[in-house]
Amino acid sequence: MGIGLLLILGIYGLSIAVMHAVFRGRRNKRQEPEHVVLVTRNNEQMIEGYLASLYAVNRLRGRQVAVTIFDNGSTDETRAIIERCAGRYESITYETTTDRLDAFLAEHQEHMVKLVRLEQAAANRDLSAARW
Repeated sequence: MGIGLLLILGIYGLSIAVMHAVFRGRRNKRQEPEHVVLVTRNNEQMIEGYLASLYAVNRLRGRQVAVTIFDNGSTDETRAIIERCAGRYESITYETTTDRLDAFLAEHQEHMVKLVRLEQAAANRDLSAARW
């Protein structure tokens, strides 16, 4: 019975070591951070929570994320909230207009960029459109 228990523990330990090696290899392959582009307008009620969730999920998955936010003329406190979040989270770039959005997407067309239009989700009050 003692030998069987040692054999089970040995196999369990070996499987943990293999899993760590596999995930370490996957983490080293992905060097470029995922880039998320947010287009927002008057989203003071959801922008901070969305950014916190985005960074938390990517941190749990072991991925880096870069966020570029284009503001489409917010008249509420969205700008102040984004500026506060930019100090809290790394790699947030904030553009106060959407004038450069097309140029930005053209510059980054060779990279994987996720475009999320929070302004549409807020207008429809449909948060499922804001999922990544």
